[in-house]
Amino acid sequence: MQNFLSPFETLVEHCKENDIKCHVDHGRKLIGFSMCGDAAVYKIKWCITHDDEMLQMDLSLPVQARDEKMRPFVMETLLRANHKLVLGNFNLDFSDGEIVYHLAAPIGEAGLEDRVIGRLFGTALVTADRYFAALMRVIFGGHTPEDAVYLAELPLHSETVSEETKPGKAGKSAPAAKPSSKKPARRPRKAKQPPKSDGAAPDLFNPPAGEGTDPAKRDR
Repeated sequence: MQNFLSPFETLVEHCKENDIKCHVDHGRKLIGFSMCGDAAVYKIKWCITHDDEMLQMDLSLPVQARDEKMRPFVMETLLRANHKLVLGNFNLDFSDGEIVYHLAAPIGEAGLEDRVIGRLFGTALVTADRYFAALMRVIFGGHTPEDAVYLAELPLHSETVSEETKPGKAGKSAPAAKPSSKKPARRPRKAKQPPKSDGAAPDLFNPPAGEGTDPAKRDR
């Protein structure tokens, strides 16, 4: 369906219809507001750029990496997070330590669709909540970036395993532990079974007939 509103007008209407209180800058085609997610309150900016052909979104996390000693750990956390992202990426502003999740989408000939705005907005909030927890573990909890991101993505692993074990699908076990944390399992030794006996001790001096002690005689 053809959208006769400009992309920026569509963006403004989306905010009005969803009761989002925002600051509108018509000159720069920019909208700013705050939104509460499950983990924190985020500052969000929407803008229309590239001659109305691109919708961009910046979501600022309420934490800054100002400590020079912590920045390498924060950067590693963001790199590990970006590795799994399908849409968008995390950026670190070295001037003030601000951490921003950036998301963008092209605007087609049919104009900016309201459902596209909603999907991008939902994706941004879910992603920010997930990795904000990882950053908190690294900055204040003393976790390594690897462990923090793994814990943040644990629900994704659980959903994958649950989907694969549904009826009609081949079941798969949970993700295996890291090789460094696994010790080679030892095969149990088989206990030697004692020879079967009829209860009487063998008489070595009076063997049964035909079973003498002389090997030469037994072979005859």
